[in-house]
Amino acid sequence: MDTLSHALWGYAATGRKSKFWLAAFFGAFPDLFAFTVPFTLAILTGNFSREGHHVFFPEFIRTLYNISHSILICALVFGIIYTFRKKIYLFMIGWPLHILLDIPTHEAEFYPTQFLYPLSTISVDGIRWSTPWIFITNWVLLALVYGYLFRIEIKNLFVKKKKSKKKNKK
Repeated sequence: MDTLSHALWGYAATGRKSKFWLAAFFGAFPDLFAFTVPFTLAILTGNFSREGHHVFFPEFIRTLYNISHSILICALVFGIIYTFRKKIYLFMIGWPLHILLDIPTHEAEFYPTQFLYPLSTISVDGIRWSTPWIFITNWVLLALVYGYLFRIEIKNLFVKKKKSKKKNKK
């Protein structure tokens, strides 16, 4: 799935209970962790070719991808945070959601999601996220979810206004 979608799903999964940028960051985090370096190099060199993606994405990027897309690594990080902070941060829910969304939407030939890395290289030969019906369905669902969240926000604004008017009348 595209990184922007992951960011938006990360925030949506919190039900508006987290700061947007934090939740969006963790929704996008696995891709940012893996691909920030090669995209920065592409911008600096002007080489955006997908042909020979092994050159555009050096082998160490695959390792970073496997680390950031591992549900085991994610669980370990959540466990470490819980051990020291005695709480789980809702804004981080986008990270495991990102992994779960990538498992069925990545093909085996281009960055399959090895979700049990480093214990296993198992992955699913899924349907590429850029396949039109997957891509369109994803964005329609995002529009519906954000429409719903916006509707709740508007409803809450009216409830707050009514409460404040009642307070002012007393």
